[in-house]
Amino acid sequence: MNQNGKTALRAIVPQLLLWGTIAMVALLPDVQAAFITHKGPILVFLICGSVFLAILAAIAATKKSKYLSLTRVLGFHDICSVFLVLIFVWELLANKLPILDPMIFTCPTRVFQILYTRFDYLWANSVASLYLLVSGFFIGIGMGVLLGVLIGWIKPVFNVLYPVAKIVAPIPAVVYIPFALVLFPTPTWGQVLIIAIGAFWPTFANVVFAVHNIDKRTIEAAKMLGAKPMTILRKIVIPSVMPEMFAGIFIGMILAFIMLTVAEMVGASQGLGFILHTQRLLNHYDAVAAIIVTVGVIVIIWSVVFDRVEAYALRWKVRLGA
Repeated sequence: MNQNGKTALRAIVPQLLLWGTIAMVALLPDVQAAFITHKGPILVFLICGSVFLAILAAIAATKKSKYLSLTRVLGFHDICSVFLVLIFVWELLANKLPILDPMIFTCPTRVFQILYTRFDYLWANSVASLYLLVSGFFIGIGMGVLLGVLIGWIKPVFNVLYPVAKIVAPIPAVVYIPFALVLFPTPTWGQVLIIAIGAFWPTFANVVFAVHNIDKRTIEAAKMLGAKPMTILRKIVIPSVMPEMFAGIFIGMILAFIMLTVAEMVGASQGLGFILHTQRLLNHYDAVAAIIVTVGVIVIIWSVVFDRVEAYALRWKVRLGA
């Protein structure tokens, strides 16, 4: 198969999966029919997905868009194909073939039904979770960057505090939950603290180690040219540690999401973690799956924004293969 044939195949595969899933949902009988009242949400999602991918492919084929190159669009098609295979197989095994227990194994049709019928409920709890996440995450990475630069920059302080940090950092943030919920005036601030601790340590560790290991010859050369300490810090140290800083922030972001869910499960009255725990206790596994999908969407959006910020901040960096 030539290159044009491979390109066409990569563009067609997600369309085949989409319309195959549409036909399966619409035409084949449902094993979980007793739980399904709305098929419209999943069908609308699949049809809109097909139209969206077709538009992207058409724009990329014209080669007139700088941001929607053919390579980028086909890569997006490949990612979509993976998720569409999962949706197809999940719907087939859970709702079209009498194989899995419908009380435990929900299906995509039921999940999209929950997303549609309980959208306001999920939205309100998503906003509550995002408030905690944003507050804790930015407090954590802010303190991590600030203390990392200061401790890494001042050698005597580094020699004293870095060994202490290596001992304290491996302690899981979840062990602080009982104290955080009791010591703060509201549970909200206790949850913010737990999320901040999760985001703090990876950021701090990467920054302090990167600052401490900057090539001393570069610093000495700047001093010989008359650069002041603050100028060296701003013009040399900060740019030098930014790749490691963003790597630490990314790990902190992952831990912040984990800490958010854990903190909401044990000390909240709202939020995605709280309703996830509640719905699990009620054995509403279709709602649990819908909440997981909601969290996944938030993670994807957050990751895309993070990647854009990182790419802009490190636009000066020479990338491998560039």
